[in-house]
Amino acid sequence: MRRLPSDTEIVSDGHQLVHVLESLKGHERIALDTESDSLFHYPEKVCLVQLMIGSRIYIIDPLNVEDMTPFGNVLRDKSIQKIMHSADYDIRSFDRQWAFRIENLFDTSIAAAFIGESRLGLANVLNEILHVTIPKNKALQRSDWSLRPLHAEALEYAATDVRYLFNLKDALFEELSSLNRSSWVLEESARLSKVRYAPPDKETAFFSLKGSRDLDERGLTVLKMLVAFREKEALRLDKPPFHIISNAALISLATKPSMDLSELQGVGRYLYPPRSTRLRETIHDAMLAPLVSKKNRPTADRRTSRRNAEQEKRFKVMKEWRLEHSKTLVLDAGLLWPMASLERLAKNPNAMDDEIGASDVRQWQQDTLGQSLRICVEKLIAQTASSDE
Repeated sequence: MRRLPSDTEIVSDGHQLVHVLESLKGHERIALDTESDSLFHYPEKVCLVQLMIGSRIYIIDPLNVEDMTPFGNVLRDKSIQKIMHSADYDIRSFDRQWAFRIENLFDTSIAAAFIGESRLGLANVLNEILHVTIPKNKALQRSDWSLRPLHAEALEYAATDVRYLFNLKDALFEELSSLNRSSWVLEESARLSKVRYAPPDKETAFFSLKGSRDLDERGLTVLKMLVAFREKEALRLDKPPFHIISNAALISLATKPSMDLSELQGVGRYLYPPRSTRLRETIHDAMLAPLVSKKNRPTADRRTSRRNAEQEKRFKVMKEWRLEHSKTLVLDAGLLWPMASLERLAKNPNAMDDEIGASDVRQWQQDTLGQSLRICVEKLIAQTASSDE
């Protein structure tokens, strides 16, 4: 039987977790990752937490550890840096499951982007920066991490996600420092640490499905009730919604409620009784329900108002300004200034002072590019004034 590496230990009860976290004394950083079961269960849950302290890796089993609070205390300890790769999902998971907050984050995916890397998956970054190759086992990537016991191969695979993060962070930070961009990454990481899990709004979530814009109000009403039906079934069966009925099938049914289920792909077992009966009853009820107004679509999801010719010209010039700076800095243009900010400036160029302090504009962006953008906008204002004379 395959055994775990000698530097890796399973943590499967609360007393063991407390003992492991006591070993943090004298350490200023940890490496972290998680594994969840979102492909197999609903609602999803964190099934493993991989933690590296010094040269040892601990695989915490939150399905068996009765109290994860000591770990949550470590996450919010500002004196300990948390090194993670693409931490957004993990941070939201910590919040969703335990309301844990994370402080002092360094995200190596963000760091890689800010030295000009374009392929930001962990395996790609490790290969490019450290010349380390880690296995890409698709079967293990898509494992049901809630299964117990997990075999050694799966646990070793999970441990690999944190094994090289200390070395990766050090190499990236050295490169960032040489480019004077380390503060940029620290600011971006701090912003990322503030993300929170937000459950879908049951009253508006259906608007986000691709194809919903093409539906009339009766179609939207059917779609809303079908999405609610699927959610209820997913919870009842402990299966992800996409395993119940596909989004495309829901849109098709909302478009043509009377269509024969046998004509549809993506309905699975809902093609047959008794599930097909419940599905048909939902559609019948939706046809009699009060109409959903298109005006209920969330503001952020509505198409932005069209720009007039002058606004479009300004927007194009500012996009070119951003692209030129991206070439100079050898960075993806999307990192340099928020597109939403440029859209607002295109419509109201006199609001530059407000835009500099906008919540989506980073401090490093203000310091590095703010003056250049101001000059660009002032030239656009002058050109408009000249053409009006």
